[in-house]
Amino acid sequence: MFRLVGLDLDGTLLNDNHEISNENKVIIDNLKELGVKVVLASGREIESMIWASNELKLDTPLIALNGAIVTDNKGENVLFGKSLNLKKIKDLFIDLYDSGRFMLIFFKDEVIATDNNDEYYNIFTKYSNVIPRRVNNVVKYLDDNNLWNSVYKIIFSDEEEVLIKLRDDLSGKIDEEYTLAFSMPFYLELYDSNVSKGKALEYVANMYGIRNDEIMAIGDGENDLSMIEFAKIGIAMDNAPDFIKERANYVTSSNIENGVFHAIKKFIYNE
Repeated sequence: MFRLVGLDLDGTLLNDNHEISNENKVIIDNLKELGVKVVLASGREIESMIWASNELKLDTPLIALNGAIVTDNKGENVLFGKSLNLKKIKDLFIDLYDSGRFMLIFFKDEVIATDNNDEYYNIFTKYSNVIPRRVNNVVKYLDDNNLWNSVYKIIFSDEEEVLIKLRDDLSGKIDEEYTLAFSMPFYLELYDSNVSKGKALEYVANMYGIRNDEIMAIGDGENDLSMIEFAKIGIAMDNAPDFIKERANYVTSSNIENGVFHAIKKFIYNE
């Protein structure tokens, strides 16, 4: 019997209008009645997850920023937090900034953006409940406020082909302390390698005394792979990249076809 289900948001639980379908809401309500813990795990910041937790009436912790932060269901108390050691790669960051890369920089309670691209800034605001503060000189802002070791995640946003090339380039310049992973085709994320959705899901499971073989996880992105592989049953959405599907135990239907609903029906209700 599964006692915990880990769910990604964008591309998984949410449809393309960033909404939770009635089918998904009903099946999650049914899980709660069975005593199954439903845990949201996202690359989003906490403030952009609370609405979903409230809408589903969950009382479980929130896993945010790819597992860099775990809070209570209200986002008020931090249960776990691990920031990115950005100061160690400060020179590389400055080079990226000087090259004109559009970046979003995530702190515990704030998101800032480079002030150099309206298109990708507006795309982010469609996915987030948070409006990032546009900063004219990000390097100066980090210096002046002594924030180099207070960053939890950085997003580089661009066309997928450009980001693939950027990932390949950066992979040769950073060590194993850092992870580069796609959450969406236009989001390449940089965060600490000691955090992941899988490790955060394990942290939450241990809080409840839940074993690995009692966990199911569902996701669609590269940043979901750790929890898909950690869970007893890891499920990929049909809209996930092929390499995610290949490493999952099962592929459900897409996020616009209520894939979460169908996966839960199959593995928990045997229907």
